[in-house]
Amino acid sequence: MTQPVDPTVVTWLDRQASESIWTTSITVLEIQFGLSTMPAGRRRTSRVSAFQSLLDDMLEGRIATFDRGAAEAAAELMAARKTAGKPVDLRDTMIAGIAIARRASLATRNAKHFDDAASTSPTHGNTERPGGISPRS
Repeated sequence: MTQPVDPTVVTWLDRQASESIWTTSITVLEIQFGLSTMPAGRRRTSRVSAFQSLLDDMLEGRIATFDRGAAEAAAELMAARKTAGKPVDLRDTMIAGIAIARRASLATRNAKHFDDAASTSPTHGNTERPGGISPRS
């Protein structure tokens, strides 16, 4: 929420059906943690308000949760990554697990942590599901 708006991301988002845009419960945790650790004041209050508006008004509560299917997909992904010698942050693996379990694309600017999972990079022109981890049947 502090980085400048990337026009490529805005264009990509504008091309998506609004009901197809979701976030994850893990992403909410990461952002809420960041907001909660900011010093009290107008800046924090403004950002908390903007985040709540994003969740409630723009996303209309569309938050994909880390459920059993996501946990199983994340566990398989973690094991594959460990075997390949490329562990990734647990939170990013959990986010990938949510996307894999729901057979969803995952839009991120952090493509490095998701290159073996379901991902889309609006800033790198990647709009296809890469190889590596297959969606669960």
